[in-house]
Amino acid sequence: MKFCQITTEFPAIYDEPLHKFLRRYRRCVGNPIGSDVSFVFDRQSRLLAHKVFLRLFSEHFGQELGKNKGLKYFEIDGEVIQVESFIDFLKLLYNGFDPMGFNPKMDPAALLVCAVEFQDSGLIDMMSKSNSFSENNVAQIYLAGKQKQLVSIMKSAERFIESQFESIVRDEALLKEWDEDLLKHFTEALSGPFEDWCGFANWLDVLWFGHHTKNADLRKAAAQNLQGLINVENVIGIITAAHTAGEKELRSACVTFLVVHGMNVEEYQRMQSKQGGFKIGDLSQSVRVEVEGRVKATVKDLHQLKKEEITKVGFLQRRKQTCSLCKRVLQKEQLSKKQVPAVFGPPKKLKPVCKSCDQLTLLLGDTESSTTTTTTIQ
Repeated sequence: MKFCQITTEFPAIYDEPLHKFLRRYRRCVGNPIGSDVSFVFDRQSRLLAHKVFLRLFSEHFGQELGKNKGLKYFEIDGEVIQVESFIDFLKLLYNGFDPMGFNPKMDPAALLVCAVEFQDSGLIDMMSKSNSFSENNVAQIYLAGKQKQLVSIMKSAERFIESQFESIVRDEALLKEWDEDLLKHFTEALSGPFEDWCGFANWLDVLWFGHHTKNADLRKAAAQNLQGLINVENVIGIITAAHTAGEKELRSACVTFLVVHGMNVEEYQRMQSKQGGFKIGDLSQSVRVEVEGRVKATVKDLHQLKKEEITKVGFLQRRKQTCSLCKRVLQKEQLSKKQVPAVFGPPKKLKPVCKSCDQLTLLLGDTESSTTTTTTIQ
C-alpha cells in the first residue's frame, strides 16, 4: 500500500484576523454546549463555562485547573463580585482580552475588581490601552486604578485625558466626576510653565478648565493671555468662553474685534460650516446689544468730525467723491452707493460709502435684520 503526502485543510475562518476569530467565542459564555466547569455565586446561582478558554487565556484559573484537572466548579463571593460584572469579565477573557472586545457599556471599575481579585494581568494590560477609555469612563477607570494601586492604569488614564483635553474640559459634568488627585495633577500641570503643557492644551482650554473647576487664578491668567491671541479663527470660541466664565474684559476685546473684522469672521465661519455659516445676529441678545452700541458710537464719532478736517472737492477733483459717513475724499472707484441702516440717520437715497464704512453698515445691518435671537452664548 502506497502512502501519499496528506495535507490538512483549514476552514476559511482561520484566515480571519485574530480579534474577529476570538470575538465569536464571547457567545459561549454561559452556553451549556461543551460546558465542563461552572462558577457558583454564594451557592445560589451558577454560570456555565469551558475549561479550554480558562486554560488558554486566564493565568489564575489556568493554574487552578492545572493543579486539579477534575475540578468541576469555582466558588465566587457575590458580595465582592457581581454576576453581571463577572459575565463581562468572562466575555473579555473568552475574547483573549483583545481591546476590540471592550464594550463601552461595561463597568470598568467592576472589571478591575475582577482583575485584582483573580490576579489576571491580561485584563489589566487591556484596560491600560486607549481603546478601553472614553470621555465618560476615564474618571471611573482612574479612580478604580487608584483604589487598587494600579499605577499603569492611572498613567494611561492621564494620557487619554491629555489626548482628549479640548473636549473634556468643555463639559462641566465630566470634570465633576474627577478624583481629587486627578484634578490636582492637571491643576499643577497647567499652573506651570507654558512649555510643559502646551503639547495637550491651549489658553482657551485653560479658561474652560479654570471656570469649571472654580480656579480663579487659572481663569484670570488664561483671560489675560487670550486678549492678545484673538483672531478670525478663534474669536467665536473665545467670546463664548468669556461670556460663560464672566470675563468681561476679554468679552469686550472680542466684541471690538467683531466690530472691526465682522465680515472676515462671518466668511471664515461660512467656509467652516455646511449650514450657511455664522452671523453676528446669531449671538446672544446681550452681545448683540454691545456690538450695536459699539457701531453706533463709531458712527457718531464719524459724524462729529470738524469741518476744517474735511477735504473739500475742488475743480481738479471732480473725479473724486466724499464718503457720506467718514467724509474722506476718495476716487469714485473706491466708493459704492449703499442703502445704509437707520442708525446712520433717516433712510434716503443711495449714498456713496467707502469700503471701510461699508463693513460697518453690513455688520449693523445683520444685527438689525435678525428678528429672532439664537442663543449661542448662554
